[in-house]
Amino acid sequence: MRDRMEFPPRQIGADGASVADALPGIADLADIPMLMDAWCRERQHRVESMLALRRVRRVLRRIDAEGGLAPRRARQVRGLLRMMRELEEADRIDGP
Repeated sequence: MRDRMEFPPRQIGADGASVADALPGIADLADIPMLMDAWCRERQHRVESMLALRRVRRVLRRIDAEGGLAPRRARQVRGLLRMMRELEEADRIDGP
């Protein structure tokens, strides 16, 4: 099995799915439960983060749609929405 450092960064999953690629070999089978627990925690954190970001996007869209913001604040809201959209698109391309 190849070492993780041999994989181009875009081929390595961002959600912890690449944990098996990072391990050249498991010397002790007793380590498997610990590794699986670590992977599950990382995966859960990622899922929870993505759900929170989606909620934030909905709120920001609603604020932007309602208007009433000072021009500077409206630009900040739109900039955040654009950044979040770009991050989500990059995640779909680079992610698992």
